[in-house]
Amino acid sequence: MGNKSSISKSYMERQKALHAHKRWKGPIWAHMTGTWKVGSIGQDIRDAIEKTGGNVNCGLTDVRDPPGVISGPYNSLIMCHGVMHLDWFENAPIHNLKEVVDVNVMGTVNVCQAFIKGQIDNPWRKRIIIIGSMAYKAVLNGSAVYCASKAALAMLTKCLAWELATKGFDIYCIHPSNTEDTPMAEETRMGLMRYRGLSQQEAMDYWNDSMIRERNLTKGDISNLVLHLLSDKESGYLSGTQFELAGGAR
Repeated sequence: MGNKSSISKSYMERQKALHAHKRWKGPIWAHMTGTWKVGSIGQDIRDAIEKTGGNVNCGLTDVRDPPGVISGPYNSLIMCHGVMHLDWFENAPIHNLKEVVDVNVMGTVNVCQAFIKGQIDNPWRKRIIIIGSMAYKAVLNGSAVYCASKAALAMLTKCLAWELATKGFDIYCIHPSNTEDTPMAEETRMGLMRYRGLSQQEAMDYWNDSMIRERNLTKGDISNLVLHLLSDKESGYLSGTQFELAGGAR
């Protein structure tokens, strides 16, 4: 019997022998989630990829249903799905809180595992991108479970980056701040009006109170970062990184 270090090293060495030679191969051929909402971040990323000549498959309708295996000639997985329910914690219906965890956390786990199972033997390196939220490190009223779900995605990214490094995968998590003209932004403002009793203007001001630049983050800013991570540039040593699109805000 070997010790923990030698056993772990032996396993990693076997995986490196199988996969270390693999390199990223374009053009982008992506499997995506979270593209169905009009005006969403996912839809913008999909459109940006297709404009570069890349291919996108948006086959999953409910990430809570484990897809088993995602097979095909994919070199990337981009997950943009997510739900939130704003409410004071003691007032939040338990089924709403459960949905946040099931979609944001377990949905991501389901899709990640199905993608890895289906792609691990393909002869090129793969990239996985999770769209998280700055809520992963923030303390936000009415959003305890949502914040916890995004913190879970950040840790999932770090752990999978370590586990998958020798298996031909790189993984990144992008955490946007408030993003203009998205369904999530509108849902947030509507939620503020409902559970805080704010007017529409008050909700807008509350949502926008931390803007320190001349404009808020845009979907295009996020899509540009995704395209960069899916470019021919070598980004292996960025695997596990949390990309905070905060514009300098704390």
